[in-house]
Amino acid sequence: MSRRGRGVRIVADRAFVDEHTDEIDFYDAVSTEEEEEVEKRLRYLHLPPSTKAEVDQLLRGHVDSLQLPRLPPRTVRLFVSSTNTDYYLNLYLADVGPMCDAVCSVIQRGYSARMPIAPSGYLYLSPFLTVDFVHEKEALMKETFPELRAYCRQSYGIDLQIIDPHWGQEEQSYSYHDDLDLFSTELCRSTSSYHGPHQLVLLGDKLGVSEIPSRIPVPLYNVVVSYVEVLHKDVCILKKWYREDTNALPDGEYVLEPIHEVLGEKWEEREWLEEQQIIRNLFTEGAKLALSDGQINTEEVQQICGGSVLAQEIQNGLTSFETKMLAICRQFRDMSKNSGSSSAPLYTDLIVSSNCTDPESAHQRHILKQQLKDYLDDDGLLMETNINWSESSGMNLSEYAHADHVTKVCRFVYKKAKQVIDESVSEYSTFLGDHLYQENVKHWTQAAELTTCLFGRDDVLSKIEEYILSKTSVPLVISGSCGQGKSTVLAAAVQSVLPWLEKDGHILNVSVIARFCGLTERSSDIRSLTEDICQQISYCTGSTMHRLPKEYRNQTTYLRDILQSGNFRGLLILFIDGLDQLGPSDVAARLDWLPFIIPNNVKVILSASTDNNSKLLLNLTHRYPQEDAVYNLDTFHIEEATSLLIDRLKHKDRRLTGTQLAGIMNVLRQVRSPLDVEAISTLACQMASYDTVNIPLTAQACLEQVLKEAEKKYHPVFVAHALTYLTLADGLSEAELCDILSLDDEVLQYLAIIDSQIHRFPVIHWMRLFGDVKYFFSVIQRDSVDIICWRHSVFKAVAEQRYCRQSSKMCYLYTILADYYSGRGSYVANPTVPRCPSAHRTKVRQLPVQPNVYKEQPEHNNRINTTIGIYNKRRQSQLPKCLLKSNQKTELNNDVLFNFQWIRAKLKSQSVYAVLRDYEDLDACWEAKLVYKSLQLSEVALKEDPDQLSTQLLSRLLQFYHKHKNIQKLLIEADLHGSRLCSYVPNWQCYHSPGAVLEYCHHIDLNEYNSQSGTSSVKLHTVSLERADGFYLLCKKAPSAKLYTWDIRNGFETRAYTTNKGKAIYPSPCGEFINCFTGHGTLQVYNAHSSHMTYEVSFGKYGMHPSHVALSPRYTAFVLPGVPGPYIVDITAGVELRRLTYQCEALVFSSDARLLATHSCSTVVIIEMPLMVKKCSVDIQAVPSKLLFTEDHSKIYAFTGQREVKVIDVNYTYKQCSVDELLCSNVDISDIALSHRNKKLLATALYSLVLIDLESPNNKIHIKDMPDGLFEECTKPFTWSGFSADDGYIIAARGKYVCVWDSSGRPVRLLSYASSTVSAMFISKYENKILTVHENKAIQMWNLDNLREEADFNNRTYTENIMMSANAPRGFKFICISSDASKAIVYNCITNTVEQVLRHGLGAQILSVSVSPDDHFAITVSQNTDKPAFVDEAWCMVRETKLWNLHTGQCIYAITNNTYTVFSPSNSCVVFCPCLEYDLSQPTLKVFNLVIASVGETVASTRFVELSEGVLLEPPIFVAKGQLLCFVMCDGSNKTHLCLHSMEDKWTGIRFVDVEDILNTGGSFRSEIISLKNVQDDQLLVVIGQEIDRLEFDERGCLDLSKPMLKCAVIYDVHSGTKQVIGEFLMPAVRLDLAAYDPEAALFSSNGDIWCSKTGQRWKTLTLFSNLNEGQCCFLMGRRYLAVVADSRSSIIVYRTSDMAIQTKIQIHGQVKRLSTAINEYTLAVTCHDSRICLFTLTLTECDAMTDVISKLPSRRKSTVSFNRMSTQSQLVCCKIPSVSWREMMTSKKVNEFKKLTQSDVINGNGISALLS
Repeated sequence: MSRRGRGVRIVADRAFVDEHTDEIDFYDAVSTEEEEEVEKRLRYLHLPPSTKAEVDQLLRGHVDSLQLPRLPPRTVRLFVSSTNTDYYLNLYLADVGPMCDAVCSVIQRGYSARMPIAPSGYLYLSPFLTVDFVHEKEALMKETFPELRAYCRQSYGIDLQIIDPHWGQEEQSYSYHDDLDLFSTELCRSTSSYHGPHQLVLLGDKLGVSEIPSRIPVPLYNVVVSYVEVLHKDVCILKKWYREDTNALPDGEYVLEPIHEVLGEKWEEREWLEEQQIIRNLFTEGAKLALSDGQINTEEVQQICGGSVLAQEIQNGLTSFETKMLAICRQFRDMSKNSGSSSAPLYTDLIVSSNCTDPESAHQRHILKQQLKDYLDDDGLLMETNINWSESSGMNLSEYAHADHVTKVCRFVYKKAKQVIDESVSEYSTFLGDHLYQENVKHWTQAAELTTCLFGRDDVLSKIEEYILSKTSVPLVISGSCGQGKSTVLAAAVQSVLPWLEKDGHILNVSVIARFCGLTERSSDIRSLTEDICQQISYCTGSTMHRLPKEYRNQTTYLRDILQSGNFRGLLILFIDGLDQLGPSDVAARLDWLPFIIPNNVKVILSASTDNNSKLLLNLTHRYPQEDAVYNLDTFHIEEATSLLIDRLKHKDRRLTGTQLAGIMNVLRQVRSPLDVEAISTLACQMASYDTVNIPLTAQACLEQVLKEAEKKYHPVFVAHALTYLTLADGLSEAELCDILSLDDEVLQYLAIIDSQIHRFPVIHWMRLFGDVKYFFSVIQRDSVDIICWRHSVFKAVAEQRYCRQSSKMCYLYTILADYYSGRGSYVANPTVPRCPSAHRTKVRQLPVQPNVYKEQPEHNNRINTTIGIYNKRRQSQLPKCLLKSNQKTELNNDVLFNFQWIRAKLKSQSVYAVLRDYEDLDACWEAKLVYKSLQLSEVALKEDPDQLSTQLLSRLLQFYHKHKNIQKLLIEADLHGSRLCSYVPNWQCYHSPGAVLEYCHHIDLNEYNSQSGTSSVKLHTVSLERADGFYLLCKKAPSAKLYTWDIRNGFETRAYTTNKGKAIYPSPCGEFINCFTGHGTLQVYNAHSSHMTYEVSFGKYGMHPSHVALSPRYTAFVLPGVPGPYIVDITAGVELRRLTYQCEALVFSSDARLLATHSCSTVVIIEMPLMVKKCSVDIQAVPSKLLFTEDHSKIYAFTGQREVKVIDVNYTYKQCSVDELLCSNVDISDIALSHRNKKLLATALYSLVLIDLESPNNKIHIKDMPDGLFEECTKPFTWSGFSADDGYIIAARGKYVCVWDSSGRPVRLLSYASSTVSAMFISKYENKILTVHENKAIQMWNLDNLREEADFNNRTYTENIMMSANAPRGFKFICISSDASKAIVYNCITNTVEQVLRHGLGAQILSVSVSPDDHFAITVSQNTDKPAFVDEAWCMVRETKLWNLHTGQCIYAITNNTYTVFSPSNSCVVFCPCLEYDLSQPTLKVFNLVIASVGETVASTRFVELSEGVLLEPPIFVAKGQLLCFVMCDGSNKTHLCLHSMEDKWTGIRFVDVEDILNTGGSFRSEIISLKNVQDDQLLVVIGQEIDRLEFDERGCLDLSKPMLKCAVIYDVHSGTKQVIGEFLMPAVRLDLAAYDPEAALFSSNGDIWCSKTGQRWKTLTLFSNLNEGQCCFLMGRRYLAVVADSRSSIIVYRTSDMAIQTKIQIHGQVKRLSTAINEYTLAVTCHDSRICLFTLTLTECDAMTDVISKLPSRRKSTVSFNRMSTQSQLVCCKIPSVSWREMMTSKKVNEFKKLTQSDVINGNGISALLS
């Protein structure tokens, strides 16, 4: 019986129920109106209340299985009902006469090649040869159906399948009689599960002969046979063909025997047709007589006499009100007159004796037509047509009327079918693109279906109920082998939760989330599964949904934290079935999304298989070692198996004989799993009473038996290929399978196909096969298609074992699949197999095209983040695997791996993870790995906006543009197509590059961890923690209680621990625990997964920290300074074992933690754990400072305070140890390291390394030579050293460099991308990776597997945090100031290199930088940070301004205390504004001079202009083509003046213009000039402020404009003095409104609060938004576009200024610091906080972007060689002070040549090497 409403109950704890009955709050507050709107849509608040309530009930799990929403079908299934030609024409040769030749000619004109004449004189045609409506069906198959299929795909993304069982089969070799039942079943399936139209009826003047019944109830059979005997007819033929089956309920039935059972295996078709006619006549005569006597009714007469197939199909369709039907009724006007025509038997039913039309058939046709008219005519779905008879053949397309009739039929079918499809799809359009809603419908439907299969299992359901109702802290895991019913049990539990939690007649506030892994594509991948669960939990718990993380790592952290915290009201129950179905990826097996501890209001129930030593289940048991955490399902009991068998028999209206039941019960007693019982019950239901019991013991064996019978019943090649395709593709739709079989000529050549121009697989064969094996298959939705797949993994394994073992055959079948999904099969008529019959070589297979995108369409408006466009997901999921398995590597590269359109379409239709799987599953080449890593690095940006694909790929792979052809092809496509999607095109590589030795770089933002100023002095304590699932860095600032963790493999912060304020942290070697010493005499042990403190152990020494610590997976031993020890703590139990009383400094655990080596003075002691018993000891005559165990514990290496390395041999049998030998002795040795395989030992000295071969201790290698490269820090010692994970490399840190040698000590490579010393280095023990931490808080991950590759980490050469930057508006040089602000870097945007380093004096800190408009000069302003003791505070205000020649890199002029610097328009002179006198107490009492310097290569001359006392409010500006210098001054009386100075000495000194001269002001309001802007050559835009009592200045003496004031603008002519007032006084607005201005003449005021534009002679004043800081927006392309940094600072938006419409958007990795134009008006330069300078070209142009813009970029030109690590070293030579050795090696001539070489457009590696040599 069903589990629902079971009697076994557990009374809920009242306190538990009361605890979780609170209502869940509405979602958190959101910050903006836009975010609030997004949140409302995510919560479905835009839907009508009733619909919203239904969705809410579904997402919270409050649904009834009987009222589940219906899942939208993904297929239109059209069943074609037409006449099947008679099995024979009851005509004697004598009656046929001259018409025989005509009939044969009609048939042979393309419809049949065979027309045998029976010896008995009968002329008969092959069954299923449809002559009636053959012209119409041929046209429909050739034109209409393909067009309809294309319409379905392009409009809705659904498929169309045509089911025409009467088309395509030529000969009759099928000896079974279940076709009519099969047709009825298929029509019913089409009606109930698919979109309409479901049936197309083609009714003409012919119904065909009646079929004899295949099954007859026993009472009816006996009555009719008795009346046949009354007529003295021989009934032996009936007993010969019909056999009684008493297993059918209620009274049994007579079953028509298969033909081969009666006539033998080599039966003749003629013989069966003759006997069938005799049976039909006997039944007809007996039924008529029984009816006349009242023994049977008319329905029973119809049942035993049968009827035509067409009539029965029409009746089946009419009886179902859900059937959406189309009908075409065709009638020949003069059929009765032409009944004697030779072609008449093909188009009408005739009475043979009179050669007239059959009136009974005509009457039945009339009734059917009337029923169709009543059913369809109101909707216009019925087409009635009358045509004239053709004298030649009845229906002749050469006649216009008949051809026009066929055309009208095609048009009618297309139009009406399209109408019905539109109506059917619209019923489900509300949630068509909502994957969260659809996922829940699918999984709850699965739960409802599985629950009907449950019998027994009361024990495990009681266990789940008890777990939910009790207080628990860990998840519950249900385990068991395949087929034990884990999914069924969880499905029953899912639907029983609400009854379990009933309280006082209402449901507890509970949210139930259910997922069955592998059911859908999103539940088959851990990443998408995690994303969906996060969304649904956020919905149920009231968390903000639009702020959910988009990256998988962050999603796992979010999910783990919300499940672990339980910070929400109500009860959350999460069911996840089949975790082992998530694929072989280790990502799923990590279980990093599961918390170790869960609160009482969170319940997690999981299931996993115990088969194949599942790694996942092993991890689960290790993660939750509690006894009650894992429940293993028992074997199925005989009582439960019997109940299941009885239920299945009852459902099928079957029973078993006593002998059969006894035999099956013997089988069931040996069965252990529900799956086996169900398979056995299915076969038992098919047994007739005369069958013997021959049923296997397992479900696998049952399937094997069914497949063997199918191979006998049908052709074995067809069965094998059809099931293999389903297995290889992991499921196919029926339309896909028929298409693929139509491509398979090995199948087609064994099946007799009608000779037609359309050469396709007849669907009737698959219908028959599926009817036999359908129990073993399921129909599910995947990739937006209804597919048929194996019901259980064990069934798929049987098919793989039976059909998929021959590699050559698999390659052929995969080739067929690849041809289909690639679309090649739709264009090529020639068959794949050359041995195909020649007659079929030119046939059309009528296959659909396979584009990546069916149709682009706007975003669905019912939910955000839905799929945009309709995509071919089936092609996306199947093609990569098929191309790989068929060894089509070229096609794989061209169509998938390096195809931009493919990647983009898959990104938009599915996810980043789906694209990554194409590369994960493939044994890809190096190029593919580069693309894979690029996509992985771009994950966050691509999830936010898939149209960023081109920018992301180009920004990471440009350096490989000229190295790898496939990557070049991909990038060319990205340029060509991507520029239309995202109009930003990277000029150079500007993001992290894949395949580089430097894999990841990150700067720790100390502002996040330190609230104090002066963060440069903060010391961070960093350690590494490594497990098999990740490589983590732990970072802690000593005074802080926060411990931050980064997953270095992925480069993302994972979580923050709240620990204590102690200094040191020590992770255990296994990575499971973190030891923190508090300084208060306690050791706190934290779980590394959950961040919870598990134990706290007190050792009683307040204020002391350990001096030495030894770690093992179980124990922590430590020594306190000056205190006897060591202390030993069992961290798994949280207890101190014992404190020893040795005076020790060194201690170490063995690898298995069973031994501890320590010392007492010079005596080394070995302690056995956990008994703490001394095993042995030895005096080594020196105090050891470090001890190392070998892997087998037989030796200990001791490094002593005398800088010696000694070897201790240990004999555990005799408990003895001895000093074996002295390995080395060197006063410079500071540390030793043992290789992972214990074969070598590395001793670190100050300036060398000593490599000792432990197998030959005398073989010592002194490593002194540094790897090739520019090494500047010869005086720095080695600090960190060790071996790589595979012992293949020796790694050491020296200064800021990481040095790598091979295992023999030969130099390999010098690694350096940082500007500060390595403070810590960690070497991975699982992978060839290194993690370095630098003093400037930089983290760098190095991949030693990429040492030999030329890829660079990033094609930038600037590696420090950029504090500020500057460039000319159209210049190609950038000036960047680093975080230490002691130097400025000159960066060339054209060559993507560093050209110069501009250095100030010692102690100088650069405050600002600017560049001249022509890029020839730069200005830097610095201050002296080293304040002498004898000076006052004014010293801190002193500034030094330097003028630099950027060609030579030399400072050509310097001036102190300069305020402003201005370049003339011609760049021929520079104006400095130094402050000569300054009083801190009176900011306005300043004295300025103007220093005007004429510049060239140097400063030619200077002249001075004295100014009166006052303040310069802003930098001067040049007007009148540089003839006048204008500025605003505020005098000592706080009044402002416009000052004019003639550069050509037209007047001497300064000319003053007051505000009264510009603006007629009066009244009590005071007005002052506050800003200037150059409008035209002789005109100034003067900004005037009103209602100013007094100008306010800040502490530095600058005008304070933070307070809002009324402002207006005046156009002032500096020569004529004319003026024009623009607008009234305005207040500055907060938002920008640019809807009504002319962008060509738009201007800013200098302080950025007024916008003026000129249209003709009219000026308009518009307000500007003031929330953008300097450098956060800039204009492009003649002010037609405005680039603005988004609020998140991680993206840039480009607006069209004419209407402020968004044109494009780009995601920036990191935060944007400054925007500016560079090189030209459409190049945007982006400076980022993490030292990247990104150059993007805007392609919003009217020209061809690819030809005119992109192809001209230096990185795309053929002559350009992408930069590798040599470019970095070349700029180091040019820009940094060389060491002594370099200065001696290089002459000045070579240095100059080298500079010229590095400044050229092309840097050739060979040329550099030759020059350096």
